[in-house]
Amino acid sequence: MDGFTYNGIHCSTYGVYYIPDAEDRWFDDPEYDVAKKDVTWRNGGYFYGTYAKIRTFQLRCYFEEISTETREKIRRWLGRNTSGTLKFDDKQFVYYNVRPSAIVPGKIYLDTNESYSGTFTIKFMAEDPFGYLTRKSGITSDHAEDYCGIIATASMPAAPTTSSRNFDVYNPGTEVCGLSIKIAGSCSNPIRFFNERNKTRCVISSLPSNSLYLDINGDTGNILTYISTPSVGAEGGFAYHDQGFIRLEPDNVVNNTMSVNHIVIQEKNSLGNWVTPSSLTLTHLSIDYNPRLL
Repeated sequence: MDGFTYNGIHCSTYGVYYIPDAEDRWFDDPEYDVAKKDVTWRNGGYFYGTYAKIRTFQLRCYFEEISTETREKIRRWLGRNTSGTLKFDDKQFVYYNVRPSAIVPGKIYLDTNESYSGTFTIKFMAEDPFGYLTRKSGITSDHAEDYCGIIATASMPAAPTTSSRNFDVYNPGTEVCGLSIKIAGSCSNPIRFFNERNKTRCVISSLPSNSLYLDINGDTGNILTYISTPSVGAEGGFAYHDQGFIRLEPDNVVNNTMSVNHIVIQEKNSLGNWVTPSSLTLTHLSIDYNPRLL
């Protein structure tokens, strides 16, 4: 039976069941807004891009023979001051960050044993209209590969190591996302990470000393230094970051080929040119990213 999980609680916990129809399953994409500008001195105008609007999920539900206590639990579970993740049973590989925006009551019946049965519609609003993949690879029985670009783990590019000076990153989502870089080591000159696919770059003026890690989050723009984990001595590391963040292009599902982002690590020489690093020594290098899709 179809269902959904909100804030870690499955709807069936409170005797609530989701009854999706064809409209729920097909027309669940957010609306778009087109950014454009008309000009008077030329034909047509300028196109700047399309932007997804706030997303709304309308879930038609029913319940049978629930107690007054359970009814109160449902009210608190779906309360207006709550927020959390929303995940559907038939799409376990993706979640949405939402908050309830309205509960529309349907028909409510009071049974002879003082229990309730009836229907209602819960509306969830997602200011961030994108869904987030729960994993980047690994084909399982939920057939995620039929819906999006998730591939077998064996087909994923190898993760970078301390000896890597270039590496590939595969983004299985449908949207561009930021790359988080965690790095430690030493270098005599500035270094940069360069994505050859979309020409985005992340320039690091210097690496922190005293075995500190530098953590550059390409999604949030946060830059931290810490001893071994982000919870130990974490503090601002903006002094080490010169400019830019790496953005990862999504998989190209149109031509059914796996499109990767090729990242190159380079060092700035005395002439100001970016070349293969000669003085770079790494003691740690790892990456992370959150694939998104509509």
